[in-house]
Amino acid sequence: EIAWTYTKAKKMQQALRALDLHVLAQPDSPFVPEVKVLQGNLLIRLKRWGRATDLFTKTRDKFVPVHKRMKQLIDEQTDPNVFFDVLLARNLGRGNLAVTVKVPDLAVRWVKERTDVKRAMNLVTDMRDVRQSIDESKKLIRRLERTVNSPAKIRIFPDFANAARQALQVENRLTKARRRILAREHALVKSVATDQERTQLAELKGKRAGLESSVAKLPETQEEIAARTKKQVGQVQGLEKKLSKLEVVVQALKAELIAAEKYFADTAGSKSAGARQSFAQEATKIRGEVKALNVEVEELKSLLEQARRTAGVGSAEDLAERKAKKQYKNYADAEHKLLARLRARLSGRAAREFDDLSRLMSRCMQVDTILAAFASKLDQGVEGKLTAIRLVISEEKARVAKYDVEANEYKSQTDLIAGGITYSGFKAVSKRFYEIVVRSDVGVIDVAWALKDAKSKEVSALVRQSKRDLKLLDDEFKEVLKEKK
Repeated sequence: EIAWTYTKAKKMQQALRALDLHVLAQPDSPFVPEVKVLQGNLLIRLKRWGRATDLFTKTRDKFVPVHKRMKQLIDEQTDPNVFFDVLLARNLGRGNLAVTVKVPDLAVRWVKERTDVKRAMNLVTDMRDVRQSIDESKKLIRRLERTVNSPAKIRIFPDFANAARQALQVENRLTKARRRILAREHALVKSVATDQERTQLAELKGKRAGLESSVAKLPETQEEIAARTKKQVGQVQGLEKKLSKLEVVVQALKAELIAAEKYFADTAGSKSAGARQSFAQEATKIRGEVKALNVEVEELKSLLEQARRTAGVGSAEDLAERKAKKQYKNYADAEHKLLARLRARLSGRAAREFDDLSRLMSRCMQVDTILAAFASKLDQGVEGKLTAIRLVISEEKARVAKYDVEANEYKSQTDLIAGGITYSGFKAVSKRFYEIVVRSDVGVIDVAWALKDAKSKEVSALVRQSKRDLKLLDDEFKEVLKEKK
């Protein structure tokens, strides 16, 4: 506006200075080409032919290849969504690594500056945010479902989990107590058992021996249980670090494939049809492998996250120990029954000690019954609390499924509308490129014409001056010429 104001006031130098400041302040503005054309026209009026010609020529040389490329793309591509995909990298966001076509960066920048395209992009961005929120909600629901249905579901409620840890502590102590009781009973009846009985006892003890190492490692105190949980979490964290490194490798492969496809797309004109087909097949194969690796990484992430959340009571190690303890108890009870049949051969102090051990074993069985009832009560309490939670999860899952269907419908409509708007934006920008090229060419012609006109006027002035000088000479020497005659 300032430049036009100076121009109307015929202050060309001030107008030129205002345009120079505009270019310096906003060198990437879409208005710069028009500014440069206007600068060239002002330079013509200031009779600065050299700079005007240079300005018009550089502007034309900059926009001619861009205009040609855009015209080629618009002639070749009839699907508006192709341009939309390129502009917003929609394919890359969906995990599809294919590079469609190469669009000049200048054209992309100009299209993004258009008001209608901005609105379309904002609409698409909003839909993607909605899509992302729905996907995150679905992942959260899956995590909640795994948690409320996992063996470690009791950890959701700290009071119940603490009670379960205390029960586990008593249960482990009972298992180790059985181990010590059986060892002493063996020592008492060893001398009175027959060879056949010793063989039977050895077989039973052998079954139990395979579980001895697991029983020996059972934690007996809350501190030991906490230390084991911490160790399990540390192991999971170590695996997560290794998985992070693998994820970086997968992302690097994805980036390399994108770069390779982009380079091949840029140089596809110099490649044979066979080379293009071979590259497309290989890229499709690698793309599938990268996608499979991404899926595998996500699954491993989910498994490690679940392992970290379930460390301690209800973990895989805890479930394996429970199974081992149950087997150990069964073997120990069978072994104790056989040892109890040999008690009648004992007498005196040995008999009394064996009776004391039997009473301890009976007490262990009673405590087992109490622990089983307590565990059942804990499970009932947990299930009672989880019933309402599962109902809420089920309702939210149904809502999210409904939102998912609606979001897909809206996304299709949004992409279709935004694709058409973006395509129209590219056509408008291509038309602007053409106008800039034409105006630059006209500017070069104007410079040549103005220069020719200036030279013509200069020659005409010289001719008129020459005529005036000749007439003056004729007038001055008129009398001399008369006398000579």
